[in-house]
Amino acid sequence: MPSRHDSQTFPDPGRLPAWDVGQLPAPPRFSVRNAVREIGPGVILVGAAIGSGEWLLGPALTAKYAGSMLWIATVSVVLQSCLNQEVARYALATGEPIFTGYMRCWPGSKWYSMWYLGLDAGVLWPGLATNAATAVAAGILSVQHDAYVMPSQADAILVTACAYAIFAVCAGLVLFGGKVYTMLQVAITFMVVWIFSYLLFVDLFMVSGRSWGLVLAGFVNFGHFPDGQILDWALIAGFAAFAGAGGLGNAAISNYVRDKGWGMGSLVGAIPSAVGGKEISLSHLGMVFPVTQDNIRRFREWWKYILFDQALIWGGGAMLGIALPAILAVEFIDPTRNLGQWQAAAFQAEGIASRYGAVFWYLTLVCGFWVLFSSQLGSMDAIGRRWSDMIWTGSQPERTARGSRLVWSATAGLVGLGLLGVWRSGFLSAPQLLLATAFVYGVPSAIWAVRRLAASLRADQLEARVLTPLVLIYLVSVLGCIAMSALRVGQTAGADGMWVEWRTTVSVFVFGTAWLVGSAFILARHMPPHNVYKIYYLIIGMYITWCSIAMQLARPLTMILIMSNIAGFLLAVSALHTLYVNRRFLPSALQPRWWKQLALLACSGWYFFMSFMALDARLDAQLGWSLRGCLLP
Repeated sequence: MPSRHDSQTFPDPGRLPAWDVGQLPAPPRFSVRNAVREIGPGVILVGAAIGSGEWLLGPALTAKYAGSMLWIATVSVVLQSCLNQEVARYALATGEPIFTGYMRCWPGSKWYSMWYLGLDAGVLWPGLATNAATAVAAGILSVQHDAYVMPSQADAILVTACAYAIFAVCAGLVLFGGKVYTMLQVAITFMVVWIFSYLLFVDLFMVSGRSWGLVLAGFVNFGHFPDGQILDWALIAGFAAFAGAGGLGNAAISNYVRDKGWGMGSLVGAIPSAVGGKEISLSHLGMVFPVTQDNIRRFREWWKYILFDQALIWGGGAMLGIALPAILAVEFIDPTRNLGQWQAAAFQAEGIASRYGAVFWYLTLVCGFWVLFSSQLGSMDAIGRRWSDMIWTGSQPERTARGSRLVWSATAGLVGLGLLGVWRSGFLSAPQLLLATAFVYGVPSAIWAVRRLAASLRADQLEARVLTPLVLIYLVSVLGCIAMSALRVGQTAGADGMWVEWRTTVSVFVFGTAWLVGSAFILARHMPPHNVYKIYYLIIGMYITWCSIAMQLARPLTMILIMSNIAGFLLAVSALHTLYVNRRFLPSALQPRWWKQLALLACSGWYFFMSFMALDARLDAQLGWSLRGCLLP
C-alpha cells in the first residue's frame, strides 16, 4: 500500500526557475563514530562564532554585571541553533543555500539581493582583524619594552600594520587552499582545539570555584537585570547577536552543508580556490528529489547529522566558547575597569599575568589572537560565500516578471520621497542629498548600460570585453583614492589640494562597488559553472579593499559594536524569512515541526526586541528622544 508521502512533490519553485530532479543520496548509517567523522560545518561556524562575542563583548558584559546576565547567551545560542538547523534543512532538501530560497520569494531575486546585500554591508567592518591586531601589537610592544604594554591611540600605525598582515594571511589561505571548505575545516579545527585546550587549562587550575559558580548561575538566571544600574543596551544587544554567529553568518551554514556534500548538496557542487584547486562546478540552482517513503527515511537519517552538528557541536561549542572566557573575566578582571578601544583583546591577558607572570601574558595574547583570527578567517569566507551565492543564483532570469516593474517604480519613488524628507528634516545637507540621489538613481543607470553592452556580445566575449575592464576601472579609481588618502596623513588640512580625504574615498568605493556588484549579476548569468570562484574572489577583493579604508574611519571596539548591533537586526529578519521559505518551498513531510516554527518566531522577536532597545538607548543618548516614550503610555 503506498504511503501518504509518496504522492507529495516539491511546491511551485517561486520566482526562480524550477529545480532539477535527482535521487537523494543515501547517508552513512548514523552513529556517533560516523557523526564525528562527518562533522565540519558546525566546527567552521564555531570557529567563526568564537570571536568578538566570546572574547570581547562577553567578558566585558560579564565583568560589568558580575556574570548575572549570561542568561542572554543561553537564550541566544538556543534560538540561533534552531535557526541554523532550519537553514540547513533547506540546503539538505534542495542543495541550495538559504539565500537562493530567499530569492525565490516575491517580489524576486533582484529585490532580495539588494535588500540583503545592502543590510549585510553594514556588518563588513574589520573589527575582528583590528582587535586581533591589538593582541599582536601588545606582544610586540611588550617584547620591545620588556614589560606588559597595552597598545593605545599612539600605536595606531603598528595596529593597522598588524591588521593588514592578518588580512593578507586570511586572503592567502582562501586563495591557495584547494577546495575552500576543506581548507577552512582543517585550519579552524586546529585553532578551535588550541583555544579550548588553553582556556580549559587556565579555568580548571587557576580559577576559583566562586568564579565558576557565578558564571554557571548566570547562564540560568533568566530574566534578571541588575537593579539601580543604567544598562548598556548597545553592549547587551551586541553580545546577544554575537553570542552565536550573528547576522547572516548563521545563514552561511547552508553553504557549508552544500559544500560538505550532505543531502542534495553532493549533486550541486562547491566553490574551489582560485589557485591550485580542482575544477569544481557549481550549479546556479539546486536539485530536489521525489518525496517517496524511502527518500523520507534517507532525509531523516541525514537530519540526524544536522542535529549532531548544530545542536551538539555548534551549540555546545558556542556555549563553551562563552563560558570559558567569562570565567576567566570574572576571576581576573576588575569590574570597574573600562574596556578601552585599543586594549579589548589584551585586557584578560593583563589580569592573569598580574598573578601568574609573563608566560601567561603571552599565552593569553596568543589565545586571544587565535580566537579573533579564526573568526576573521571564517568571516572573510562567509562574506565572500554568501555574496557570491546571492549573485550567482540571483543572476538567473526569473520565471515571471509580473509586478516587478511596479515594485521597482514604487521603490524608486519611495526612496526619493524618503531622501527628500530626510533633507527637509535637517539630517542631510544639500550636497549630501545630491550625493545620495546620484547613488540611488545613477548606479542603476550605469548597471543598465552594462546590461545593454553585455546583450550585444557573445558569452565568451563578456569576461575580456566587460568584466576585466570593469575590474580595472574599479581598481584604478578606488586604489588610487586610497593611495592619495594615505599620502594625506600627516599633512595639515588643506595643505595640498591634490590629496583626497577619506570620506571622498568612501564615496568612490561605495559607488564603484555598487556598480561592480550590480554588473556581476549580469555577467554571472553567462558564466560556466566552474567559474563561480571568479565571483567569490571578486567579493573577497572588494571586502579587503573596504577594510583597508575602514581601518582609518573607526576604532577597533567601535567597529565591533556597530557590526554586532546590525547583525542582531539581520538575525530577526532572516529568522522570519527562513520560516517562510521552509513552509513555502518544502513538502509538508520535510517541513519543520510546529515547535521549531515557534522557535523561529521567538528568535525573530528576541532580536527585534534587542535591536529596539539598542536603538532607543542610542536615540536617547544622542537626541534626548525615546522610542519607548513614544510607544508606551
